[in-house]
Amino acid sequence: MKQQLAVAITVIALLLTACASQDPWHGFSSKEKQEWSVLGISPSDAKELRKNGLTPTLTKNWIKSGIKKPATILKWYGAGFTAKQSAKFIKQGVSVKKALAIGGG
Repeated sequence: MKQQLAVAITVIALLLTACASQDPWHGFSSKEKQEWSVLGISPSDAKELRKNGLTPTLTKNWIKSGIKKPATILKWYGAGFTAKQSAKFIKQGVSVKKALAIGGG
């Protein structure tokens, strides 16, 4: 009887855990999930990028410009720079703050 109770408790715990797990791509269409995945963007980064107005298409432009880190994309994009402008400044070793002072963004 004790063994059956232990098995029942284990099964219930496993079922509750399975129900509590959520797909990391929850909230994305299958098309959008595919578009982000092709870019190598994780679900959490995709959520953050999307929350800040970036689409997979826009993000692809940043990646093509050589800027691959979502945090870097968000920093420059949030300051009003395009991928092309940002890449130019980054290659020159210019920070976002300095680029804004120069008059970009």
